[in-house]
Amino acid sequence: LSRTQKHADFRPPQLLADSRYAAAAEEGAADPRGPLAIALATSLVYVGDSSHGFDAYHLARIAAVDEHGEILLDALVRPRARLLDCRTHLTGITREHLEGSKAVEFDEALRRLLVFLRPETLLVGHRLNMDLEALKLWHRPVIDVALLFEVESTKKHQYHPLRWIAEHVLGEAGDDERPHDALEAARTIMRLALHENGRQAATPAFEPKPPSGVELQVRHIPREWGASAAARVLAMCPGASQAVQVRWLLSETDPTDWRGEATLSFPSTEMRDAAFKAAPALSDVHVAWSDAPGAPPL
Repeated sequence: LSRTQKHADFRPPQLLADSRYAAAAEEGAADPRGPLAIALATSLVYVGDSSHGFDAYHLARIAAVDEHGEILLDALVRPRARLLDCRTHLTGITREHLEGSKAVEFDEALRRLLVFLRPETLLVGHRLNMDLEALKLWHRPVIDVALLFEVESTKKHQYHPLRWIAEHVLGEAGDDERPHDALEAARTIMRLALHENGRQAATPAFEPKPPSGVELQVRHIPREWGASAAARVLAMCPGASQAVQVRWLLSETDPTDWRGEATLSFPSTEMRDAAFKAAPALSDVHVAWSDAPGAPPL
């Protein structure tokens, strides 16, 4: 708790006019204490319209477990505005999920969480502020595993993905191509928090997950390419595996702009680099810079 709140990147949850928060247990309640700790994870989608505004981080699923990994809550949440992009390849959620009979209203999902939450309950998450903002929830004692497991880098405001933390710290190898699963994430978050709590010293900062060396990320693929997008990308990058899937995302800054992205795999680093060099001029290229050992910070 203290390591989270003393971290330079920690932002206390905001208490807004429409925020909800945990109430003390009523006298005579069956379990006035509730769980000692709750690990929380959410899945977020993109909703909105020009009349009421747009929300690229809108609650679509919430999962919560106790310190033993037992499920307290796992609910799909019906959008409160027009659904624009489920980001299915990231969330695993489809329009049918959110429009089906199993989805509950936002207020009901929050009510179910607040049944277990007390003012003193430790609320644990990964990049927890995003979850609390999507839930419109204010809570004081919070633990953020993204701040507990720091990135070894001279650059500021860097955070490890949850799956890489679990792989590095717990030895739990994950599949980065699989969509995010809120329940799986909540259980992983709790295991990480318990692991760190059981250590005498904090886990030292560690480096980001090393790249494979044989992949090329292609982004900003025009929507106009449609069904031919994969073939056109492959034509620009000879030597890549033919198993290419273009995934479409709605821009967070322009809700009319759909852009595609794809990951190309090559048999070797040399073939990947040759394909990059052969790419036509005026390609939109993104370079992720990092510091060389001993170099001054960027």
